[in-house]
Amino acid sequence: MLTGHCVCGATGWRLTEMPEDATSCNCTHCRRFGVLMAYAEEGQGGEITGETFQYIWGDRYIAFHHCPTCGNFLGWTDQSEEDGPHRFSVNLRMADDPAEVAAIPVQPFEGLVTFEDIPKRGDQCIADLWA
Repeated sequence: MLTGHCVCGATGWRLTEMPEDATSCNCTHCRRFGVLMAYAEEGQGGEITGETFQYIWGDRYIAFHHCPTCGNFLGWTDQSEEDGPHRFSVNLRMADDPAEVAAIPVQPFEGLVTFEDIPKRGDQCIADLWA
């Protein structure tokens, strides 16, 4: 199991499986917070833990979760009322052990205008972004 926590430790997340890749998105929220996202199914694939401050932008159905104490961005949850499993995301930059996520490949995503994957940049992984 992979876990992560905010700086103060009051909130966190867990994933039951290692993600296949980490999304580097340029949407308004991800770009400003500098996050690397991994996705799973809510409940079965993991969860965001602790009391969070949720920001829902306009009439959107995504709730962005932040620690109410230190402000770190943990991930988002799907708040839509559709039946079936809901996806959620976690910010891999909050991983408790950075070595556990270092080799995960990075998938660039254009989330600001076209909402499409961008071709990968070779074999780039999370550790390459720390150099």
